Amino acid sequence: MKRSPSQHPHPRLTRGIAACTERTVGEPGVNEIVHLEERVPASSEPGLSIKEVADWQRIRIGKPQVLGVNEQYSGLLDVDVPLEPSPDVHWDALFERGAGVPISVSMHPPRLHGSTVRLRPPDSEVERYVDALRVRVEAVNDQYEREVLPALRGEAAATERAEAERTRRVEEAQERLDASE
Repeated sequence: MKRSPSQHPHPRLTRGIAACTERTVGEPGVNEIVHLEERVPASSEPGLSIKEVADWQRIRIGKPQVLGVNEQYSGLLDVDVPLEPSPDVHWDALFERGAGVPISVSMHPPRLHGSTVRLRPPDSEVERYVDALRVRVEAVNDQYEREVLPALRGEAAATERAEAERTRRVEEAQERLDASE
């Protein structure tokens, strides 16, 4: 069933990643077809300059902070883990998809909020959740470098070429006008 981006159950997945036709993603035994042609092209996001794309750094997890006991589920803790540097929308979308990293059905999935990931582990599994987050961040970084960065570099270069062409045309027209006076 095809859906428009606004009807997609995960609207963040419909933004930002320019890719081919479709891909099967998910955990073992659970497959979801993601129709990439439904996504809004990466160019709909604020453009990145060639310098910003060239300066991209792999995202790292910072020091986890246990905030306290989860208010809704008293058997869980709330743990915030900062991401450094702050990821862009393309990285966010890959993170939300899981980057092909399986997660145990007993684990609560991490939630990304800007540059912070919220974990909800039981007390006895805090380290396991942080380790799983570390694996997921590395997998997302790898996928971003393989799939997103080349597309962003191409877009940035095309934007730069188009701007240079506009500048050339304006300067050339002005020179012709100046010469005709």
